[in-house]
Amino acid sequence: MILAAAGRLRRAAAENLGHRIDAKPEDPLLTSLVRALATARAFEDDLSEHRGRLSELADAVADWGTVPAWDGEVLLLHRSSPRRGADLATWVKNWADWAGNTGLAKLLSRTESVISVEEAWATYSRQAVEFYGSLAEIAGIPVDEQGAQGHLPDQIVEAVNSLHLDKAQLAVSLRGYQDFGARFALMQRRVILGDEMGLGKTVQAIAAMAHLAASGANHFVVVCPPAVVFNWVKEIRAHSRLAAFRIHGPDRDAELRRWRQQGGVAVVSFGISNGIDLGGLDPAMLVVDEAHYVKNPEAKRSQAVARHAQRSDRVLFLSGTPMENRLSEFHALVSHLQPDVLGDIDPAAAAVGGKQFRAAVAPVYLRRKSEDVLAELPELIQTEEWTDLTAVETDAYLDALNASDFAALRRIALTADPDSSKLARLEEIVDEALGGGRKVLVFSYFREALAAILDRLGDRAIGVINGSVPVAAREKLCEEFNSSLRPKVLIGQIEAMGTGLNLQAASVVVLCEPQVKPTIEAQAIKRAHRMGQVENVSVYRLLTTESVDERMLALLDLKRRVFDEYVDESAVATVSPDAVDATDADLAKQVLAQEQNRLIEQLRARAAAQRAASTPQPESPAAGPTDAKSSRVETCPSCDRRVDPMSGRCACS
Repeated sequence: MILAAAGRLRRAAAENLGHRIDAKPEDPLLTSLVRALATARAFEDDLSEHRGRLSELADAVADWGTVPAWDGEVLLLHRSSPRRGADLATWVKNWADWAGNTGLAKLLSRTESVISVEEAWATYSRQAVEFYGSLAEIAGIPVDEQGAQGHLPDQIVEAVNSLHLDKAQLAVSLRGYQDFGARFALMQRRVILGDEMGLGKTVQAIAAMAHLAASGANHFVVVCPPAVVFNWVKEIRAHSRLAAFRIHGPDRDAELRRWRQQGGVAVVSFGISNGIDLGGLDPAMLVVDEAHYVKNPEAKRSQAVARHAQRSDRVLFLSGTPMENRLSEFHALVSHLQPDVLGDIDPAAAAVGGKQFRAAVAPVYLRRKSEDVLAELPELIQTEEWTDLTAVETDAYLDALNASDFAALRRIALTADPDSSKLARLEEIVDEALGGGRKVLVFSYFREALAAILDRLGDRAIGVINGSVPVAAREKLCEEFNSSLRPKVLIGQIEAMGTGLNLQAASVVVLCEPQVKPTIEAQAIKRAHRMGQVENVSVYRLLTTESVDERMLALLDLKRRVFDEYVDESAVATVSPDAVDATDADLAKQVLAQEQNRLIEQLRARAAAQRAASTPQPESPAAGPTDAKSSRVETCPSCDRRVDPMSGRCACS
């Protein structure tokens, strides 16, 4: 039943209908497919408790052959086992009894789905990632091999493809590109997995550790930001048979002792990693999530990670944004892993060129983009929404500009006036989305702005996540938001809610002001536009005319092109070397200088117009009836348009 439905989808794909499963219960083809996949996944869950015994059985019969018997039955003949005759019959009967006693025989004989249409679609909306993984595995849907392999050199691809990934300790179906990513990490040993956000870097790391565990490795360490420690533990337990220990909070010492004794995965935050005692154990693999946090070699967390990396057999850095400002940041990450890879390339030299740089780091860096590997990813629709400053906001803006207060300039359109045009437009977007049954994420960098937004939206918002909200409380808010049957709004500080959280229940994202790094915005958008999303995602950027927003957009576009040139697969034709070394402070200075110059020029032009308007014009000599040559056309000093000779006025007055 499953294969038949999958086959129908493959035929539809061949007719250019794509690989997406749109949420259309009224479509009988899609409904039969979703129901079949839900049944397959339920079957996998039912088998989970028997996997160990089934693996034992599979190993035992791996070398058996078959011959037809006289009565039409098939006899199994063992080539190497000493079992013969009655002994073999007893062995087979024991296995059959086990299958019957556990209910496995009845389970295996099931041919019809026991899952209703409504339940199947509801499960799909919550577990779309797993559904697509099962579909790809069952139906063998082809993938873009070059995209899945990150456009690596052939020599590296051949080496990676020579490794078979052992999935005995894994409890999830991998996409083709995820399987390749796990094998890349294992074969190259010390690498950066830089996949675009939302492609499942976590599950690839788990798959790599599970492979090593299947070969007898016992101890693994994951270092990550505090906000995602709990999520890592949950993902490890959900997707593998590895034991996960949360080395965080009041029980961390006891959990650390259990990890040392039992083995498994120790999940620890950056702060705790500085003082953790591994007890003389050398991890089989060290995984560092959000690895761009260790780009500064002088920071304590970077030094702690470096110490653990030296003791680890394999090291896997995960980061969708390995370079945010400078090429030297990327160079610093590589130096933790394979310092000889970059050779003589100067980390501060942009002149080396993106193509040469990417070729140099290929042995240590793999990156794939959503459009290359996720044919089913819904459309991303981005819209700029421009509003004007109110009179109150204009006065506050001029004061902030005079004081060179960059932060104030960025948030004034949200915080200076309760009658803000930007807040009014935000409310309109939210109401339209909620009215259409869509959930909304609203991001701002500023806590003062978050308070103003919450005050404006009231009970339409489920809550606010900022840097002060404890991890457990964040998880609770996210769970409440994702599981809510009614469309709601979740408001978040962009650097607190923009990373490490899966919020695919939302299909509308609002960015309330431009950020100083394009990667920050990209991470926020990827909370919704990622694997598992089943609806098109609408992104609204709220922007203010004649403000720093205009200047920031231009500078951020340049930063984005630098990232694409050096650490993304796609390249641009040219890039400014000056942009490679642009820090947040540099950007603030540039924007302030440009905005101050703009305002100065605007005020000068206004003053010139006012002076021209107030300067008395010389009277023209009266023209006689035959003196046509002496008459001249009068123009308005304010707009330079012709003045009506009868009224002495122009259109602007």
